[in-house]
Amino acid sequence: MVSMARKRAAEQDFRALLEDHGLPQPDAVEYGYECVRFLWHEEKLCVVVDIDDCGDARVSMDEN
Repeated sequence: MVSMARKRAAEQDFRALLEDHGLPQPDAVEYGYECVRFLWHEEKLCVVVDIDDCGDARVSMDEN
């Protein structure tokens, strides 16, 4: 399981990335077992940041 500190750091980094590129902040954020999910309700968009055991983060996008 990934520590809460690493999940919070991933959230802060992702929010900063969005802000740096003039993109809207998510409507909600969910902490999973080994990931952080960012949700935009109106757009029906979810970005999942998968945090693995070696400290790297992988970003994937899933649009419903």
